[in-house]
Amino acid sequence: MGTETPRRSRRVHCLWGDVAAACRAHRLFRRRCRKIKAVLTKLFEGDASSARPEGSMQVLKLIWWEHSSKAGQYSSAKVHGSLKVNADGSYELEKLDGLTPQEIDGF
Repeated sequence: MGTETPRRSRRVHCLWGDVAAACRAHRLFRRRCRKIKAVLTKLFEGDASSARPEGSMQVLKLIWWEHSSKAGQYSSAKVHGSLKVNADGSYELEKLDGLTPQEIDGF
């Protein structure tokens, strides 16, 4: 008799990151950031293993902020803290003056 692996209930995981001010200053790096932003929504496309069947993970939403100055209008902690994510995947964004988030749907 084989055993069946039970599927986990739905969970939402949040990841935060930022780009250092020194890196943002380089034009080539800004182009690479646009490419990174485009690829992040497809992070789990074709990603399968014996422990994680294909289609079991997905990026639901990508929230992307771009500061208008090299130093940034707000600290990373302030920006990240403006996003509140609920257990069901819904979220709330606190408005930060002069910084508009891009809300990009996952693949």
